[in-house]
Amino acid sequence: MDSEAMGIVRGRLIAASPWLATAFGRLAAEEIRGLERPGTDGTRFFHDPARLRRDLAGGSAALAHCASHCLLGHPFMRDPDALAADMAAALLTDALLPEFCPARGAELFMQARHHLEGVPLGGVAGAMARDPFFAEHREALRRLLTVDDHRFWRPERGLAARASGENGGWEDLRRRVLGEARGGRRGRAPGDAVKRYAPGRVPERSYRDLLAAYAGEVEELREDPDGFEPGLYCWGLERGAPIVEPLETRQARRVDELAVVIDTSGSCLETLTTRFLDETRALLADEALFARRFNLRILQCDARVRRDDVITCVRDFERYIDGLTLVGGGGTDFRPAFERIDRLVARGAFRRLRAALFFSDGMGLFPPRSPEYDAIFVFFKGHYDAIDVPSWARTLVLEGD
Repeated sequence: MDSEAMGIVRGRLIAASPWLATAFGRLAAEEIRGLERPGTDGTRFFHDPARLRRDLAGGSAALAHCASHCLLGHPFMRDPDALAADMAAALLTDALLPEFCPARGAELFMQARHHLEGVPLGGVAGAMARDPFFAEHREALRRLLTVDDHRFWRPERGLAARASGENGGWEDLRRRVLGEARGGRRGRAPGDAVKRYAPGRVPERSYRDLLAAYAGEVEELREDPDGFEPGLYCWGLERGAPIVEPLETRQARRVDELAVVIDTSGSCLETLTTRFLDETRALLADEALFARRFNLRILQCDARVRRDDVITCVRDFERYIDGLTLVGGGGTDFRPAFERIDRLVARGAFRRLRAALFFSDGMGLFPPRSPEYDAIFVFFKGHYDAIDVPSWARTLVLEGD
């Protein structure tokens, strides 16, 4: 057995998702020389040692894919739809281990994922059978999604386990792992919905304090219900000139301009991104912090800027969240986002930008010089690597669960 190569394969996966270590360790490695593609029977991971040595990245992706099959019970099902099983396994791998999903980033996979938006992973086969898109692209999807060899699947093991009432093994592990995924460690709620945004988190004080430091003087209406004199108004109305006191204004310190860059690269966890947006949503609704009308730009960026959305009020942000789609999945390069913000400042889209927030895991390429505004990189504790963050950038670490 090529234990060194297999150890590297397992190590990569465990480093990316330590809570899935049990799933990767449950599959004992077994060599079959000349095997074209790896496979599993639910207890063993079959592979060709020579191929594994040559392609460690492919071996890691195959092991992640096989473990996803096992978590979803595919090797133990009688007559499963192989394409639907591969699609479900790819969705689960994409959710739990995005960097080890070979189909990730492919246009066809993105289209297929869109057609399955909100479908539980257990209902993928039925949804694919009803959707003409999958009938039209079945062969192309099969070529894209084929990672492992299904001939090792053993449905009799699943039938025997159900007959004996056994609840251990993969079934228990599936409940624990997918339960953790729903709890917010990684991904898009496997077994429930492919993507979901769940608002309601109370923002951390440190985040609010940081934004408050970038508040500026804005003019707002002073609400004074006692300032209206109905008698004077009626007296003037009788004479054709109703008298209304002019509205008073006051100066207040509020945040009225902000740029937010969301790292949508393959290494940044979507669950943490939605958590960050949730905390931001709560702060935008704080009238003591943000102006009622503000200029907020939200940029999605991996190796290039994918989306640039303008938000002017809390209602705009709620609509943005309701239709939220994160676009990316490639490498991480912060320079295009800095360049886009600099162009917005130069053409007057920002009048007095004081700060730009970058939500990321810290792993990417940075510009060589600091911008005219403050750049703050926001991380979640335990989910970032700030070793390459330049000295001119500020950092804010939010508590992680």
